Amino acid sequence: MNYDFKKVFLRYVLLLSLLIGILYVGIITIFSWQVNKEIQESSMAELKEVRSILATGRPIGQEQYYMEVEKGQIITNHTPLSASLLKQQVLDQQPGFVIKNGKDRYHVEGEEGLYILNDITDYEETKLLLFRLLLILLVMTAVLILGAAYYIAIKPIKTYEKMLQQHKEFIQNASHELKTPIAAISLGTDYIIALDQSKLSPKSLESLKKIKREIKYMQRIIHQSLNLESDYENKEQIKLAPVLDEVIEQQLTLNDGVIIRQYKDDIVTKLSADQLKQMLTILLDNAIKHNDDVIVTVAARQHHHLLQIEVSDNGRGISPQHIDHIFDRYARGDTQAEGSGIGLALLKEQVTQLQGEIKVISELNKKTSFILEFPE
Repeated sequence: MNYDFKKVFLRYVLLLSLLIGILYVGIITIFSWQVNKEIQESSMAELKEVRSILATGRPIGQEQYYMEVEKGQIITNHTPLSASLLKQQVLDQQPGFVIKNGKDRYHVEGEEGLYILNDITDYEETKLLLFRLLLILLVMTAVLILGAAYYIAIKPIKTYEKMLQQHKEFIQNASHELKTPIAAISLGTDYIIALDQSKLSPKSLESLKKIKREIKYMQRIIHQSLNLESDYENKEQIKLAPVLDEVIEQQLTLNDGVIIRQYKDDIVTKLSADQLKQMLTILLDNAIKHNDDVIVTVAARQHHHLLQIEVSDNGRGISPQHIDHIFDRYARGDTQAEGSGIGLALLKEQVTQLQGEIKVISELNKKTSFILEFPE
């Protein structure tokens, strides 16, 4: 399965973090804007009220802070702050800013020589409390993001594992049901071969022996299907040529066509004979089935620690729009030809399991080549 859990997990973490980050920044921005708007409106109302009180001569409340300025000098200071601090922080600034005196905060508004200092300490404490709460929530959210990203990223793996288990069980069940009829065919073939061989023509006897070989091959495949966790990699090197010869002879027996052999007898491999036979059978079946009067070439070589097996034909080729999908399960470029569309998908899976690569080169109405490469 081509699924990078780490990459998917990090992608979901970043995506969820971005969404949560936007949400938190939005909350802070809106809250700060709303608070600042209320401070501005409150300060302007306070300025208007103090101006009205001064105009009528009524007494100023103790919590109403203001100062009067004339020609750059403070002539009235009705605030808890010193004149020097006010001169330093107010007169040299523009109205509409905040000055600090310890933990106290004052928003300054002024016009025409009159300045208002609106105590906004409670506003600032409320903002600080919100920011602290948001920081705690942010940490909790980060934990939830990691958990959510892990769940989302691991879910396809769990689904795939469940499907794979069901697939294995289906293969095992089907293979188990095939054991008995194939064993019966094998026994019947043994019985015929055991008869007086003088009654059988050499060609008939050879055909029976081929059938017997194919039955044994099918029994090995069934045994592998019933033991899917086993390692069937061949530990000893085998000669490649006899395996290729056997598959080619089988194809020539079943189908009309010409198959040219281009490989030497001394090529060896650690791939098992059954693995080679499965892969080559799929390629030869496709080359012959999808073409008329085709000439197929089977070549093998060892090059730079690689075993290369190439099956090419001079048939109709594969169109560019189909070549990227030929390894998709049930994909069929030629809907008129027989087949289920799973052969090349199985081939791709097997080559991948053997840590190999498969390449396809095709030209319409000229040729098609499948090249299998395995590390040696």
